[in-house]
Amino acid sequence: MKKENNVLRTDAQTVSSEETMLRSKERSYLVCFLDHCPLHQTCLRWQVGRYADATQPSYRAVNPHYPHTATDSCELYREKRRAQVMYGFTRLFDNMPARMAHRIRLFLIMQFGHKYYYEMRKGLRPITLSQQTVILDACRQHGWQGPVTYDRQEEDFDW
Repeated sequence: MKKENNVLRTDAQTVSSEETMLRSKERSYLVCFLDHCPLHQTCLRWQVGRYADATQPSYRAVNPHYPHTATDSCELYREKRRAQVMYGFTRLFDNMPARMAHRIRLFLIMQFGHKYYYEMRKGLRPITLSQQTVILDACRQHGWQGPVTYDRQEEDFDW
């Protein structure tokens, strides 16, 4: 049993939750089927590939003939690790001076692009750890020392 967010979970619930997350990405994530790769047990791409639907004729998959795959230094390796993924920052600018908020908003739109910025802001697109760092750094670089708040957070894999 594990305690997460003050809720006691059994190992079966944790595995089920993990399996659900991995299955949800099998059609949209670059997967790997290279069982002989030395990194496959800890690789997120291989873990997602385990749940590939056998009735599908094709998938976006790692090229097995590419010379830098299935090695200890695979360029496409993604470590299977959990992360706190944030959603939405609709209240981020509420307590900022208007001029500062405007500069930060423009900076973030330049960093992420107009569409992605607004999808992240509205909570339609997850905000990864690296994107959270960009947002925090932008706020600090433009003089905001207050908290950087998000609308909600979830635990997911660091896709």
